[in-house]
Amino acid sequence: MLCMSHTRKGIVYFDSPDPENTEGVLRLAKERAEELNIENIMVASTRGETGVRASEVSTSLSSLIIQALKSLGCSK
Repeated sequence: MLCMSHTRKGIVYFDSPDPENTEGVLRLAKERAEELNIENIMVASTRGETGVRASEVSTSLSSLIIQALKSLGCSK
């Protein structure tokens, strides 16, 4: 019999789309980055709000890269 080692991880699903989910996602990403010794995280933000929240949540990371994006074809 072949014995294979494996790792099992959970998945988090949010019940509905909501800007408040951003905080939860950022905290989960920070936890996972710490587990894997990831020092750099890139965050995409259209209006900058996610970038601000990310900087508040991830103060322990060596580098947090915040990329402001604007969708192509956006009329605003």
